[in-house]
Amino acid sequence: MIHAEIIAPPVVGDAPARSGSRRRIALLLIGCWLCACLILTVIHWGDIQRLRYWDSDDQLRLVEVRDWLMGQSWWDVSQRRINPPAGTLMHWSRLIDLPLAAVILLLRPLLGYDGAQTVASVVVPLATLGFTMAMIALLTRRLLDRETAIMAALFVCATPNVLVQMRPLRVDHHGWQIGLALAALFALIGDRPLRAGLTTGAITALWLRISLEGLPLAASLAIIVGLRWAFDRGQAERARFAGFFASLGMLSAILFVATIPRSQWPLPWCDIISLPHVAMLATAGLGSLLLYRLPARALPRLVGGGALALVCLAVYHHMAPRCGVDPFADLDPLVRKIWFDSVPEGLPIWKQSLVSGTLAVGYPLVGLIGATFAWRASRSEARMRWACYLALLLAATAGTVLVQRISGAANALALPGGLYLLLRWLKRARGQTNMLKRVFGTAGAVLLFAPVTPALAAVMVDGLNTAARDNATADRPCATVGNLRALNLLPPSNLLAPLGIGPAILLETHHSVLATNHHRNRVGMVDEARIFMSADDEALRLIRAHAIRYLAICGSGAEFGIYAHYSPQGLAARLRNHRAPAWLTPVSVPGNDGIAVWRIAD
Repeated sequence: MIHAEIIAPPVVGDAPARSGSRRRIALLLIGCWLCACLILTVIHWGDIQRLRYWDSDDQLRLVEVRDWLMGQSWWDVSQRRINPPAGTLMHWSRLIDLPLAAVILLLRPLLGYDGAQTVASVVVPLATLGFTMAMIALLTRRLLDRETAIMAALFVCATPNVLVQMRPLRVDHHGWQIGLALAALFALIGDRPLRAGLTTGAITALWLRISLEGLPLAASLAIIVGLRWAFDRGQAERARFAGFFASLGMLSAILFVATIPRSQWPLPWCDIISLPHVAMLATAGLGSLLLYRLPARALPRLVGGGALALVCLAVYHHMAPRCGVDPFADLDPLVRKIWFDSVPEGLPIWKQSLVSGTLAVGYPLVGLIGATFAWRASRSEARMRWACYLALLLAATAGTVLVQRISGAANALALPGGLYLLLRWLKRARGQTNMLKRVFGTAGAVLLFAPVTPALAAVMVDGLNTAARDNATADRPCATVGNLRALNLLPPSNLLAPLGIGPAILLETHHSVLATNHHRNRVGMVDEARIFMSADDEALRLIRAHAIRYLAICGSGAEFGIYAHYSPQGLAARLRNHRAPAWLTPVSVPGNDGIAVWRIAD
């Protein structure tokens, strides 16, 4: 039997008491966050000193911010040093650049640009952590109580798939996606339907403009809102329904106009919120207002909502028929085979390592079990809140099984359900009269239902940490800041380098690169793959077609292994076997002791 005090709503006192309690909770949360910031900074101090960013996306994000602050237009997110002279139009949002740019502008007069950039690379991810801790606390407070809300905020720092996206130097958009997922669900289960709908729609629009990766969970939120409205026996939910879709459609259109240059408005991009998406969401918003007056019966509302969904999908398909549900529909088949299908975060769970797979779905499954118990034990509005929570967590867990990158949001969302199960078990253990049962029951609860447990169990079984294994590839250690900056002794040139170190070259040198691991550069990525997979004559022809002057190789790890696997006689395979062709002349660069450099024969 669930103890009533776990599921009962908190006692509401007088206004001063509530205000004082909120202040104490806020101060406690801030204190917990500051402690987490200090610990994370100390743990990662060596990485901060060496500027060892976690991912090439972090490095290219800083390049984008620097280009903007150095005069590139707000509307222009192209990278002119990727596949010059044409350059590459990126699909990233300027919205993520704003906090980084703000910190850099504030500190640049004191620390210089490089120092300000380093501080921003530490401060902004930690601010994202603070936002996420606040959102999980608010969500858990709405589902459970104040004390559990503080525990949930602390448990963020013990949830690997969440914390990994908010540690110092992790400046890309993934952390903000997790925080916005929590914020959207918190808003959705609010008590005031109109405000809840408007706020949830606005948060979802912002989330999708930051990255279309949030589309599966955004669609799940839309379905939850629609079902609440369809099965509502009164008229209360129609305000939430209309508010959500109207707000989502309106703010999506505003953000589209505010961040996309007019010259690109007609282009039906598959990987960002483009005109077809805006038209679809605007149709949903207008349609929700038309359905507002439907009678409070399930059948007409289900029929009306289903018809509106079909109309929205038809609008989108008419305007972007090639996109379907795949944001990477424009990807070249060769690039998909040798690059995209090897990116772990885009793969399903059955293609992950044991550690990665367990990290992704282990704790969400615990959360689902706990949420199911909580839903069954709750009544009235609390039951509805748990139903919404359970539905979104189920969607996030299912999405994680199909695409690993959703795992951060799934693990964060799992915290309230996992904590409910933990507290339920703890109360039972503490109620035991036998001391051994009480001690072992308490220890068992913590071991079974703590968010870090799935990770520890997988590491013990597998014997290796996936992150350590991934970082052990030969492409990382030699791409140090010192080695990269030594390349500035060479004249500004177009370099041919593995995709994975291309962004580091752009960040630390004055050189350009043919390609990076970013899919919009279709021509550059295809030609780079062809160069490394071709025989000498064809490789040299393509190199000269792109006016490449130098070849820079950092190790010969996973990327070259893929090229060599598909083309054993290609350039990459020859370089791995130390059989460079005659048209490559080794170049010694002072200060560089890791990156192999060759000059291309004229």
